[in-house]
Amino acid sequence: MQSIVPYNALTGGVSSRFHIAVEPHLNKQLSDNRSFAMSGGLGYTKRIVPDIDVYVLVGGGGACVKSHSYLYSTLEMGAILREVWNMKSLFTLIRTDSQVDAGSHFYTAVFSQSNYLSRSNTLNVDWKLHFNDQYKRNIIALTWKNIF
Repeated sequence: MQSIVPYNALTGGVSSRFHIAVEPHLNKQLSDNRSFAMSGGLGYTKRIVPDIDVYVLVGGGGACVKSHSYLYSTLEMGAILREVWNMKSLFTLIRTDSQVDAGSHFYTAVFSQSNYLSRSNTLNVDWKLHFNDQYKRNIIALTWKNIF
């Protein structure tokens, strides 16, 4: 669950993220390690023009894999563009420290394009690049979301 809310002088506004999942976490070689994880973050969002928001979130979490438990930190910055014809683009760069392997870090660059076909149907195209000094890993996904 993520809420990217632009700051307003009258009402304030804090952006936040909260996440609980069984999911793959990455080690130094950017290989998957299934973990039970809980994470969160707080941040600030600024609407720089009517259709573009930029944001930063600082956070972290904890997780358990087969052999051990660990804490990790994240720094996320991104931009949200609301486009014509019910489309939205999201650009994100995330730095993750000490996930699975203590002392390691990696970056994740994300581009997500959403086309809201109707009130209940959305088509998403996502590209994700995980990288560090030695390795990189691309993920591309096409998803359809139906809210019922």
